[in-house]
Amino acid sequence: FFFLMIRRPPRSTQSRSSAASDVYKRQVHGDYRLVQVKINNKYDTWHKDILNQFGQTLSETMRVFYSSISNARQKMEKVNFQAASQDITQFITEIQDFKKQQLEWTNEIERIRNGHKLLERQRYHFPSDWMWLEQIEGEWSNFRQILNRKNAQMEAEMSSIQQRIIAEEQVCQEKIKEVEEMWKNQRPYSGEMLPNQALDVLNIIEGKLQRVIDAYSKVCKAKEMLDLEPGNLDRLEALQEDISGLKEVWSELNKVWISVDSMRDTPLQAAVPKKMKQSLDEATEMLNGFPNKLRQYEAFDKMKQRIQNFKKMNAIIIELKSEAMKPRHWKTLLSKLKVTTPYTDLTLGNLWQIDVLKYENIIKDVLNIGRGELVLEEMLRAVKEFWNAFELELVRYQNKCKLIRGWDDLFSKVDEDLNNLNSMKMSPFYKAFEEEILPWDDNCLLYTSPSPRDS
Repeated sequence: FFFLMIRRPPRSTQSRSSAASDVYKRQVHGDYRLVQVKINNKYDTWHKDILNQFGQTLSETMRVFYSSISNARQKMEKVNFQAASQDITQFITEIQDFKKQQLEWTNEIERIRNGHKLLERQRYHFPSDWMWLEQIEGEWSNFRQILNRKNAQMEAEMSSIQQRIIAEEQVCQEKIKEVEEMWKNQRPYSGEMLPNQALDVLNIIEGKLQRVIDAYSKVCKAKEMLDLEPGNLDRLEALQEDISGLKEVWSELNKVWISVDSMRDTPLQAAVPKKMKQSLDEATEMLNGFPNKLRQYEAFDKMKQRIQNFKKMNAIIIELKSEAMKPRHWKTLLSKLKVTTPYTDLTLGNLWQIDVLKYENIIKDVLNIGRGELVLEEMLRAVKEFWNAFELELVRYQNKCKLIRGWDDLFSKVDEDLNNLNSMKMSPFYKAFEEEILPWDDNCLLYTSPSPRDS
């Protein structure tokens, strides 16, 4: 606090009727009475403003101080040295902390007393909600009494308390071993997990480790206050650093994975090859931008390999989206892959999950069948479309009959289609179209019979 010693400047003691109030010097007349009144009024305004500001500041300080010692008193009332060991650790810490803080609070209440006296001397108008000094003095006295009583009780039971703290330390050591064993067996270092799964594991281990650190830190602090051999937190801090480093790399990898995994639910029929390639290229660029300290983890290499595999699978998926893959081909392929999801419900995630790279040869075989059958299908469709749309062109001959125009071209077309149909029969994919090809083959053979002209 800055205590303001405010004094009013002395007012004039001269009589208003005194001729001395008028100053004459070298024919210059000056009357300073009005000026003095203005100065005094200005002083009164400043004095009031400063006093009010000081009062508000002191009031806030008193309330904060009262709240602090009141909370401290309530904590001291809850101290019970017969409670659980972890609670005793907290009680000892609080008692020692309050003993250190007591000197500071003693100086603080002395400043409050002086400030309160100053306001009284300056005839400060205390507001109705003012916290009076007697309230603070009473709370301060109660706090000191209970702190001294609890401190004396702690000193009397020191031997028992020390034994319980040592026992609590042994419990913490067992928990530390559990966390270390959990870290050894479950840490997601190799990169086999997906980033979100790895982060879940790390959060569980980190949470358990933090609880152990909090408990052991209290034990170490209590041992220090009880003049026992201090504990060592170095092994826990080293473990915490390892977890933080691994969590950092998985957090960054998760950003990459989110961009890729967003395609997982995309229906295969709606998948756009260009967009798929773009997403995977962006993921690769993000990985290439990782700092060296993150590249040294195996999880980074695993994610990079996973993205490369997705690119290879993407190439296969693009081929599967070709027009050669008909529903019958998909039915055959899904049966060989042991996938029960219908083709119409397939998503990119379904194909990623089964890892189509493992079945690349099976997929290529089905694709080759589809492509071969597509060639036959196109040839057969050309035959069908021509003859289904064909109309004979007839011309009148000597007003006796009608003759077919383009007879030679017609038979050339029949021969051409018959050759195509015969080549289809030689294809290994002929079986799928046998029922459609045979009728057309018979029709073409029929039209190749000798015409009356030839006879």
